[in-house]
Amino acid sequence: MRYVPKSESRTDPKDQVITQDLVDVLAGREIARFIASQRLGSPRLNAGQNLAVVLVQEFDAALSAPGHKEHIWSINWRVETNPGKPDDYVGYEAWGLFTRVNGALKPFHLAARESWSSGENSNYFYVLATGDLDGDGIDEMVVREMVFEGEEDLVQLWAWERGMPVTISKIP
Repeated sequence: MRYVPKSESRTDPKDQVITQDLVDVLAGREIARFIASQRLGSPRLNAGQNLAVVLVQEFDAALSAPGHKEHIWSINWRVETNPGKPDDYVGYEAWGLFTRVNGALKPFHLAARESWSSGENSNYFYVLATGDLDGDGIDEMVVREMVFEGEEDLVQLWAWERGMPVTISKIP
């Protein structure tokens, strides 16, 4: 599901307005600390005010314990300010995997990088399938990397090792 700010014209009739629940999750303390640790935070950026787009996907997978499937949310989001100037830093893009803990979504894996108005590095990840391909009880993921204005997207096979995804194969 794609969520955009209320002020944004929704180009797809399926687009939804960013909810306060999403803002609360993405502006939370754990994510703020992670963004600061990656040196991506800026006084100009506020996830509560500067969310540009949020992509949410839900699926079940066994990632934390062999054979134990849990409900997972994959969330891609972009926080930006002052977009429109070519080659100008506008914020950051992030992706995370979340589970529900005591009723609230909590991240168990986060990744982020700077975002530029030129669109470079603007990629989103979409999980196509999960399953235990090697018999160890931990699911692998088939993921589509959607490249911003790219000629083609990439399909990747990820293993889950030591709490993070590891690319096994990448197909253009």
